[in-house]
Amino acid sequence: MAFHDMNGAITIDEGAANADIAKMQQAIAILEKSQVALKQVMAESETMKGQTPTATYEKAAEMLQNTQGLINSLKNSQAYIRRVVQRYKALDMKYAAMMASKA
Repeated sequence: MAFHDMNGAITIDEGAANADIAKMQQAIAILEKSQVALKQVMAESETMKGQTPTATYEKAAEMLQNTQGLINSLKNSQAYIRRVVQRYKALDMKYAAMMASKA
């Protein structure tokens, strides 16, 4: 998302940021499909008897919770990237206006 220009200043590459956001969205979609599968496993294990279905249900529930945490983290990361890009766009416009007024 960030790179250094020829003067060594850190800049934001909006295209790279958007590519990162898209990759995160793909990961979210995969995790959401996993959640559907985990919910199916949990539903199936509820119809069975014994210790194995109970253990299966508990592990699937744990994994479901973990995948939701990952989804939340990815969504937070996407929002953060968007905020950073918007902030730097605003700063770029501000500095461009300042430079234009001095010219």
